[in-house]
Amino acid sequence: FFAPQLCVAAMSGVKAARRNRQIEKQSSDLEWYKSDPPEVCCPVSKALYRDPYIASDGFTYERETVESIISEQKRSPMTGEELSWQVFPNKQKKAEVDQYRINKASACLELVVQLTNTGNYPSANELMERAVKLNGGNAALYTKWISLLEAMGWDAKVLILKMLLAEEYVKQEQKGEAAEVYHELLTTYLGTQPVSLPICLFNDGFSTSVLSEKPETCMAQPVLLQIIVAEKLLPLHRELADRKAYKSLLVDITQKALQAPDQVISTGSCANLETLLMIGIGYLGPNEQLWSLLAQLQLVMCKSPQAGSSYVNAARCCGLEGDNEAAEWYLTKGAELGCCEGMLALIDFLRDKEDTYKQIIARQHRELMSARKNCPYDLPPGLDEEEDGLDPPQH
Repeated sequence: FFAPQLCVAAMSGVKAARRNRQIEKQSSDLEWYKSDPPEVCCPVSKALYRDPYIASDGFTYERETVESIISEQKRSPMTGEELSWQVFPNKQKKAEVDQYRINKASACLELVVQLTNTGNYPSANELMERAVKLNGGNAALYTKWISLLEAMGWDAKVLILKMLLAEEYVKQEQKGEAAEVYHELLTTYLGTQPVSLPICLFNDGFSTSVLSEKPETCMAQPVLLQIIVAEKLLPLHRELADRKAYKSLLVDITQKALQAPDQVISTGSCANLETLLMIGIGYLGPNEQLWSLLAQLQLVMCKSPQAGSSYVNAARCCGLEGDNEAAEWYLTKGAELGCCEGMLALIDFLRDKEDTYKQIIARQHRELMSARKNCPYDLPPGLDEEEDGLDPPQH
């Protein structure tokens, strides 16, 4: 008698061999799914028709291809005769190819299920890509593909597909579903440690063209991805009239960006974030916190004058709320950064604080003198006169 352990091992070996044979057979059958017959392809480019046109030689070509042939070669690649400029859309061929795309994509998806069940994930991934190229992407297709790639552990490609899925929801006017996908991405990449992100996100964006292979990645701070997601999600919050979520996301993203300024600057994300803050201030109205964050970001970007103005605007918000202590602090910051507007506002604000007043005057007198001609505000008495001495006025 055989030991039970040997029987179990033998059965496992038989199952593994059967599974391997099944995978080999499926792989050999993939060529039919991955190729197209000549009758649905342009005879010159060999690519599947998208916009078939009939030329004067009676043959059908892809429109872009035949136009290029006429402008450059002027002769038919099939008969050698001279081609005229007149070409006509082949509507019958267009309908035939469109139906072919639908049928072939459906066949690919059916095989994907079998491949996934047998654990042949790489081949299943190839056919998912093929189905998207044949008949375009849609929410249901992207969702299936995401599940497949998650099983494969291809996180970078999952990230790109989730971005495409959210865009597809936006196209279908399903803004709530799109917002959920973006929030899921923000939750997934919530930490502060560097993570592997697709390089295409920081270059020319992404599209279905980058899904043909495993994308190149780089180690980067998650906040860089969060800024990209925020650019997509903030307009959705605005359309959904969710002001609380809008402000919360904007504040959170900016605070995280300020904690990793080097990478934010190196990828050019600072300018994007500055734009988001300006739009947010315009949408939410006067807000001390947003103006303050904008000023801090502008300092990171070496924009001291703009930062000074932002601090002055933060002071105005505090003044509207009756918080004079905070207003004084923001005005002082603005004055220290050389903001003429902030300086003058602070002088007026600190009339009864002689010591602080003199300190600010001494530090900023030179900057005031150089900027006085361009200042749109009325200067205090005595400060509108040119002075040659180095000492500040004593009044």
